[in-house]
Amino acid sequence: MAKVINQKTIKSDFFTLEEFTRSTTAKRLKIDNTPDDVVIRNIQYGVQMVLDPLRRILQTPIIITSGYRCAALNKAVGGVANSWHTKGNAADLRIKDEEEAKAIFRILKTLPSVDTVLFEHSATAIWIHVQWDMERTPRHHYNFNYLAK
Repeated sequence: MAKVINQKTIKSDFFTLEEFTRSTTAKRLKIDNTPDDVVIRNIQYGVQMVLDPLRRILQTPIIITSGYRCAALNKAVGGVANSWHTKGNAADLRIKDEEEAKAIFRILKTLPSVDTVLFEHSATAIWIHVQWDMERTPRHHYNFNYLAK
């Protein structure tokens, strides 16, 4: 009997597809956050062109706190309707403090495929949002003081 290979994977030195799709909100609300092939292709591009290079330069693990979000999950977490997360073109990264955020920001500014980087913060948390799009010319938009809703 031939072994069935799971095609729902990405190739990365540091990240897994599961890191992009895991969500405590999806689990709690029983939302299927399984990406389709187009989303997986977008995630693969982001890993190859942005996140793996960032991890190599940073030389420390990177935790994705929010990656792909299907429309139902995006709505449940209060994401904007046109969120790049819904296309597999964005990731939010856990950061320890503002100094780590500055270091990540500096690196991401050097990567040509980065479209946007935001140092986001709310009343209770801080994180880096990074986005990419293989079908658009990167805008190279950077905002270190972006206040999330």
